[in-house]
Amino acid sequence: MRRRILVIENQVVQHSILEERLHAYDVYPVIGEDYDSVMDWVRIYLNGRYRQMRKEDVFEKLVNYIREHQIELVVMDYKLSGSYDGGTGILLATKLQGRKRFPGMPMVFLSSTPRNNQTVQKDLAVVENYEWVEKGYAGVGLLQEEYVDRQIIPKIEQLLKPIQQRDISSILRDIDVLTKKDSLENFIDRLLKLKDLIRIHGISEADESFIKELQAKANFGETYIEEIFKKYGN
Repeated sequence: MRRRILVIENQVVQHSILEERLHAYDVYPVIGEDYDSVMDWVRIYLNGRYRQMRKEDVFEKLVNYIREHQIELVVMDYKLSGSYDGGTGILLATKLQGRKRFPGMPMVFLSSTPRNNQTVQKDLAVVENYEWVEKGYAGVGLLQEEYVDRQIIPKIEQLLKPIQQRDISSILRDIDVLTKKDSLENFIDRLLKLKDLIRIHGISEADESFIKELQAKANFGETYIEEIFKKYGN
């Protein structure tokens, strides 16, 4: 099964280079299909001149797009050149990894700005599960294909490595505890995280059976369980 990657790079030529070099993956969005729409959502969300309601609307469209295409990792330009009014890829990543969205979603940031930049360090403090790659350019600011192969792809491969079984088991144990004594909100958050892990890495039939058992045993009552599946699906 080919892994699925979202590339958020608003320079078409750069995106084309990445799409070509990442040929071992299914890369979204696709130029000539949905690229313009996705990048427009990003532009609106990061631009401070739009009203918050409009920004939240386009962000939900991006969230639905990620879920629909079962994105497993995001490659994101840090600065996103153009009329973004100071918004950066880190701001978007923080929102995407936020509660009830995609906690722990792997991120690869591309930038000509050094990782040790003071502003970058401060902003990255709230981001999880990421790699920072300083861009390697050829000629007039174009990504070097060889650089993508040697620097970017290994980072992607590292972040997409299959999760260890002990990590899944740990989350299963946490859910078992939450179904006994913790709040519905925490239970949903943990269940969503596990759902993302299953989607990305797969899970054995035995573990899947155990998850269903935990859901059935949950002490929040049938109403809450129905609410969970109504909002987030099976």
